[in-house]
Amino acid sequence: DTHYYVEEIAILINSTSVDDTFNSAFVTIQHGDRPFALLFFLMVAKFAPVGNISYIFDNIPIVLGPSLVLVIYFLTRQLTSNDTASLLSAFLTAISFHTLVGIYAGSYANWLALIVGYLSIVFVLRSLKETSRFNVLLFLVLINTALFTHIYTWSILTLVIGIFLLVLLKMKYYERRNVIVLLIALLSSVFIDILITIIKGAYSDID
Repeated sequence: DTHYYVEEIAILINSTSVDDTFNSAFVTIQHGDRPFALLFFLMVAKFAPVGNISYIFDNIPIVLGPSLVLVIYFLTRQLTSNDTASLLSAFLTAISFHTLVGIYAGSYANWLALIVGYLSIVFVLRSLKETSRFNVLLFLVLINTALFTHIYTWSILTLVIGIFLLVLLKMKYYERRNVIVLLIALLSSVFIDILITIIKGAYSDID
């Protein structure tokens, strides 16, 4: 998908105004299914010392690859509290399907959304273990960031997290209040997706 990103970022760079840029990112390009990813790549293209957009996108994995490895390390650390297991997971991530497809298929928005989404799960786990508004708020911010980064990845993450929380609610393994607060935060992300669709006519994965 690298050539698609090159074309899309070129459209954003050539926008005549800020409103035009945001309209293209949130509505026009790809039906508005990855605006944060496009704006992030636009920022990289603007500040990169290289003027060739194709060259920039060919080297985006240099940033995304280590970021995913680092997030998986912290996620596994949160799950297991075991340094060895965390390092092993991080190593396997470096040679994983996500990384290979990200590099060879150029699925950069998906890759970026995975980084944000897995990081949101870290704060789900933290919120379950201890009552903290800060952790819940970070989860809310991150899951909504994933929504605007790549809607398809967000939909899968939302489904998985939702099922996980419902199972925990049934099992009563964690405090019921903590699980319900996280479910409400997750549902608010779905509500935001529907609201954006109604107001701006952007693409929704709920359809």
